[in-house]
Amino acid sequence: MRYKNAFTEYIDDYKIRGNELICSCPFHDEETPSFFANLEKGIYHCFGCGEKGNVRTFISKMEDIDAYEAWKKLQDLVDTTYTLEDYASEKNFSMDYLEELGLKNTKYNNIAIPYRNMDGSINSIRYRNHPFNPIRFTWAKGSKAIPYGLDKISKYTKDYIILVEGESDAQTLWLYGIQAIGIPGATTIKKEYQRLLNRFKKIYIHSEEDKGAKNFVKDIASILPIEKRFKINSKALGAKDPSELHIKGIFDFEKLLTTAEPIEISEVEEETETSSADKTIIKSINAKELMSMDLEAPHTVVQNMICQGVTIFAGAPKIGKSWKCLDICISVCNGKTVLGFKTNKCDCSYFALEDSWYRLQNRLKKILGDEDIPENFHLQINCSTLDNGLIEELENHLKEFPNVKLIIIDTFQKIRGSQSGKSDMYSNDYNEVSKIKSFADKHKICIVLVHHLKKGKEDDVFEKINGSNGIAGAADTTIVLSKIKDKKEVLFSIQGRDVESNEKLLLFNKETFKWEVVCSDLEALESKTDTDIYERNPIVLTIKKLLEENPTGVKITASDLLAKIFEITGTYPKEDKPNTLSREITSNLQHKLLKYDCIHYEHKARILFFSKPKIEE
Repeated sequence: MRYKNAFTEYIDDYKIRGNELICSCPFHDEETPSFFANLEKGIYHCFGCGEKGNVRTFISKMEDIDAYEAWKKLQDLVDTTYTLEDYASEKNFSMDYLEELGLKNTKYNNIAIPYRNMDGSINSIRYRNHPFNPIRFTWAKGSKAIPYGLDKISKYTKDYIILVEGESDAQTLWLYGIQAIGIPGATTIKKEYQRLLNRFKKIYIHSEEDKGAKNFVKDIASILPIEKRFKINSKALGAKDPSELHIKGIFDFEKLLTTAEPIEISEVEEETETSSADKTIIKSINAKELMSMDLEAPHTVVQNMICQGVTIFAGAPKIGKSWKCLDICISVCNGKTVLGFKTNKCDCSYFALEDSWYRLQNRLKKILGDEDIPENFHLQINCSTLDNGLIEELENHLKEFPNVKLIIIDTFQKIRGSQSGKSDMYSNDYNEVSKIKSFADKHKICIVLVHHLKKGKEDDVFEKINGSNGIAGAADTTIVLSKIKDKKEVLFSIQGRDVESNEKLLLFNKETFKWEVVCSDLEALESKTDTDIYERNPIVLTIKKLLEENPTGVKITASDLLAKIFEITGTYPKEDKPNTLSREITSNLQHKLLKYDCIHYEHKARILFFSKPKIEE
């Protein structure tokens, strides 16, 4: 189980079944464990929230670090050596086949792939790194990027050739006797190689679905004759590329060719530059104009809590965020207060993307009790992701329910688009939240994104939000529900652009299934707690008792004071050594003794002096 240590570094409560680790998902609240990690392959998938990826992306999300830092962390936790045997297993090739192609292990813990000239001599070496390394490929010093498989072209006798991006795709096609070469970038197709390709009647370019692959097709097609260029796609056969078709055991070349389509001129034409006259000019106004404008205030659903734009509502797993979401929606629909905050009554929509209709119905019964069911409360359990039509779906939703002013999406993770490990995490996070904010501002509504907290010991609760600071940075308001060690109460914290920073102490009522405010004045609570702790302190109790017996003052060594503490209170303080006891009184208790009991303290040599001023009759 190669990657076990990397997962268990962050997960405490889990079960191992074969090569699988099973546990509650660290990225969302759930009652039944739905997080599965393959400890041999180093991949994970939560069937509850949809979160999935490899062990490096797992570390990146848990630690809130970029792909490169996560890779370094992974190297510390497990053996990340990448061998020819690993590659053979990964791509379902035999070792003999790969060695015949000249692939070798290297001293750099990766494999070397030779790029040959037409005569078979080695022109360049490209290193293939560990699959989880964010730098997937590197060229050996002095190497030049050329097509992969040039030495095979002169041996091809059929009238077609297939161009693919990766070496493994080319190796797969060769395994089946199919004429192909690998193209590591359009710039590698120089004039002499173009002439070689032009002798083929049909040139098929394999197209994948991501943006980079579409650019690959466009760049390569632009240098090929129109009548010869075609694109093929493995997606229709159930895979993203020829390599995956082979791994899945469903490779069928004849079927692959049935997906071929001519590449039209419009697909490769460059976008024309906008003339300078048509370019948008940044519009500005002066301060006087601004002050004279009659501007509409942003819409507020819950005063000083949920305002127009995007609100991030984050909390620890299983803390009860979904219960609060239902309560907020029902309260807003009925115009009732939320945690003491006034609401502006309106229609609400709750996208409970981690729930079933049964669970939603069950929770609504519990939280409503004898209350009437609000007819202006709309519920959904499915929607698309940001990169697959979510904004259009929300547009249609508002057309159907135009009075909706609050949308809660539970959870943010369920609507996020696919992310590349190479991309910047902050930019990804910021851009995704910004898309939703733009939609909310356009329609003057409030959207709440329910999110998770990461594990960590950050002092600032807002730093615990899972992901980068780009999430909170793009949001208008941030709310965090965080646990307090050894307490049933939780801390409810708010900060934002249009709200006052606020903290409340909440307790979940298991009879009403609602969060209730225990304390709104945390400063007063902290002061009261501090006084209580002081009054119960065995050191303080002992000093006060000694002064009752000796009103003129007490002179005592730290060792004797320790003995007196045990004699009077029956316990020792945690500062149970003379030097630590003296340090505790000097550093922490001295000012409290004076503040609460007017007890003066001095420390000379090894003697501790305690006294109270004499009160005149």
